[in-house]
Amino acid sequence: NHKDAGAWFAYGSREPFFALFKPTFRSGLAHYEDQGIVSGKKFWLWGYEQDAWVKRELTDNFSSYVEMQGGLFQNQNMFEFLAPEQSVRFSEFWIPVFDLGGITRVTRDAILNLQRLTDASAGPILQIELNATHAIRDARLQISNGGKTIFETRVDISPVGTYSKTLPHPLETPYTIELVDSAGTSLLRHLEGSY
Repeated sequence: NHKDAGAWFAYGSREPFFALFKPTFRSGLAHYEDQGIVSGKKFWLWGYEQDAWVKRELTDNFSSYVEMQGGLFQNQNMFEFLAPEQSVRFSEFWIPVFDLGGITRVTRDAILNLQRLTDASAGPILQIELNATHAIRDARLQISNGGKTIFETRVDISPVGTYSKTLPHPLETPYTIELVDSAGTSLLRHLEGSY
């Protein structure tokens, strides 16, 4: 839908992730990194009136074209040289997202979509969807509100499927979603509306 090309840098972001999402296909791509080291986040897109040849040459079906870049520096104008025998080490994770209605929080273990929706028959609902980056057996999923557990279950999740839970008639106050592995390690925690 963008007529002109555009580039966006997430200057000063304190989040360890950013993502692209295509609602029509319920899919996207997320980037997760150590925010203290890898702070650069950039999106670039070609507008539909500009550089049609780029889309023709870089896509299979002349569809939209978006670049997503992450790196050590805040923008492309910054650079540094490594001194002799100097090294820089960091890890970053490029994570495919599939069969979710959006992207709310990303960790190296899981992707969460948390939305308040209106269902034609059930009325207001809270939709919780999870993708996993690896098989997670006997994990504990806890949904709480105001310190009170609203829902808790044990789940096996893996990259081959999406876990989904709907809560009817959600409270107005923010929910907390937490995914904890079988050893008690928190893999993902999100307070609704908080970044």
